[in-house]
Amino acid sequence: MSTPPHNDASAERKSIFTSGPSAENRPAMSEEGSESAAPPAMPGWAWIFIVACGIIPLFAIGLLTLAIAAGGVCGCMAVSRRSWPALARVGLCLAITVACWAGSIVVVIVAAWGMGRL
Repeated sequence: MSTPPHNDASAERKSIFTSGPSAENRPAMSEEGSESAAPPAMPGWAWIFIVACGIIPLFAIGLLTLAIAAGGVCGCMAVSRRSWPALARVGLCLAITVACWAGSIVVVIVAAWGMGRL
């Protein structure tokens, strides 16, 4: 059996499946901060908003409300770890929580209306 001739197109196809920049193109790592450094700690106040979003499925059962709640939890976790001023982070977490609750209430009302219960 003979091997197929080497083709440049096959080399290009293989390179599609490699992820990230090659070693020579990666930014140099410093000792102080590296790409693999742990994310900043989440402040204690963030748990209020995380729990407030996380309990949404207990009051509004459904996959869509579960997705809204999960999005709110992830959003609050991400915002609380930012290096923005604390007041801005608290305000944004509050806005995310209120938006999640409002969206879940709308979903419940629309679902009840669609089933003829309103």
